[in-house]
Amino acid sequence: QVLRAIACIGIIICHTKICLYLGTWGVSIFFVLACFLFSYNYFEKDISSSFTNSILFSLKRIAKLYPLYICAVIALLPLNGLQNHSISENISTLAIHILLLQSWFSDIDIVYGQTGVGWYLSSILFIFVLIPYTLRFIKQCKSIKILLIIGMSLILLQILGTYYTPFNMYTFPISRYVDVCIGCI
Repeated sequence: QVLRAIACIGIIICHTKICLYLGTWGVSIFFVLACFLFSYNYFEKDISSSFTNSILFSLKRIAKLYPLYICAVIALLPLNGLQNHSISENISTLAIHILLLQSWFSDIDIVYGQTGVGWYLSSILFIFVLIPYTLRFIKQCKSIKILLIIGMSLILLQILGTYYTPFNMYTFPISRYVDVCIGCI
């Protein structure tokens, strides 16, 4: 709980524009903690890593948050509809957000366009799809030294990535996969 509080404070400080990198670290802590908890809870269980089962696994994980997210998207439609975009652009952006695909785009207006935080659900959906595959890989790995080397390399990559990647990499699901691996290891 302490790590969650620290992460939350870092994100709040970031949004006040006092210290931007604290938000990046705060979000990474949330991703790592989520993946650690899944690894802890599901490591001994036999989770099928077929693509269909992975999709179902991830949809079950976000099922509680998705209705609230959709309510927020609908509630914010009047504000977002006032942007200088055509109706077709607004409809396509809305569809992208409802389908939780916004974090796959590099356009800031699409990534943050409807709720500002929907990118997190978009990314976490992808991450939850990968967790069964990641856990299977870790289970099959015979050497703890290899896992430690991979883990330390990923932590270094994450530290460097915080300072040296374009901002949209912050929300891009594949770049968040580093957090998945750190949390699962």
